[in-house]
Amino acid sequence: MDPVDPERDNAPNYRKVITNPMDLGTLLNRVYLDYYKTPSQFWIDLGFVFKNCRKFNKDPGSDIRVLCDTLREVSVYLNIKANYFRRLLSYINNGMYT
Repeated sequence: MDPVDPERDNAPNYRKVITNPMDLGTLLNRVYLDYYKTPSQFWIDLGFVFKNCRKFNKDPGSDIRVLCDTLREVSVYLNIKANYFRRLLSYINNGMYT
């Protein structure tokens, strides 16, 4: 969950390919520090994690890409569920759902 280290991770051109790096460790730290003021800010940063992974790891059969794509699918599902529950709570709080 650490940021990519081009030397440690044997990815010398990472910083040339990825212009807006984001990783799960930074994302988690930002959640802990209440950095995100809206859910959409969180989802945008999480999207960068997957976008960067797919951009740098072009081979869809590589282990890292398979893991990335699987986690991306799970996050899309969770985002859909989170939106559903936000709407449901809004309806309940506004007396529109009994």
